[in-house]
Amino acid sequence: MEGTKRKPGRPPSQKARTAIFKATMELLLEHGLRKMTIDRVAEHAGVSKATIYRWWSDKVQLSMEAFVYHVQIEGTIMNTGNIVDDYIDWFCKLHRFYSSPEGRVLAQIMAESQSRQEMLLPFQERLRAMLYDKCMIIWNRALERGELDDTIDAMLTIELLHSPSSYRMLSNQPPLDDEATAKMIRLLFQGIKKQ
Repeated sequence: MEGTKRKPGRPPSQKARTAIFKATMELLLEHGLRKMTIDRVAEHAGVSKATIYRWWSDKVQLSMEAFVYHVQIEGTIMNTGNIVDDYIDWFCKLHRFYSSPEGRVLAQIMAESQSRQEMLLPFQERLRAMLYDKCMIIWNRALERGELDDTIDAMLTIELLHSPSSYRMLSNQPPLDDEATAKMIRLLFQGIKKQ
């Protein structure tokens, strides 16, 4: 991961790397981050602990990279012709992901890494690329249709849309349900969408 120093030595083979990431995700989903250990990962992956520690300083850093490697927050971006409906559809899908086992793993990683900005910031950038790029596709379509004033700050608006999810994840609350998600998005766009 960018921003994290590697230890000297030959990198693990692609086969070993894949096995390590696979074992890490399986153990995270089964036991959670706090109960997962490097010993268990090494055993499940069929590698030595030294191989893991040569490239990942601890289980938090390893979990971050395994999560990004295995989990893609997928979902078809709707094109209903209305930015509000498109965002409601996307954020309902996203909030369902946050409720999934993989979403709970993400919440654990975020919680455990709050005091470790050198690891957290690159991880957040990877997540941002997964999430914000899709939101910008919806935004740009709306601009082309003339639904929005082009002076509105797109990234600030998208951050406002994501904020309830981030807050609930870090405060160990469940994600918004579909009804609450729709209400939130309609309320926000009442103030910025062209009438």
